[in-house]
Amino acid sequence: MPVDKRALTPATAVCPTGGLAIGSTVGASHRRYIYSIKTENQYAGSNVLTLTRDGPTDVDVLFHLGLGDMVSHPDEPKEDSLPIYILGPGETLTGTTDNGDCFVRILFADGV
Repeated sequence: MPVDKRALTPATAVCPTGGLAIGSTVGASHRRYIYSIKTENQYAGSNVLTLTRDGPTDVDVLFHLGLGDMVSHPDEPKEDSLPIYILGPGETLTGTTDNGDCFVRILFADGV
């Protein structure tokens, strides 16, 4: 299924050590296809961002070495890109850091 990059929905959050949802909860009988994630460390030191979905299920762990360090996956979504994460009905993507704040931006599409 080709991806129309113009139709992807952005969601942003500044994730703290206590955790914060990135975007809304996926609706009933839908799936959330996440095609891109970009992060920027806002803590003056190393910082680990852990992405989870509904509790203890780790989706990904992203490492930042210092203030302003960025992670971008992929650099730019293409029309033939596959989703990097898929969330099911009722799930929420949450970001939690180990030391300080981290800015997170995702691009996603909801579908059936």
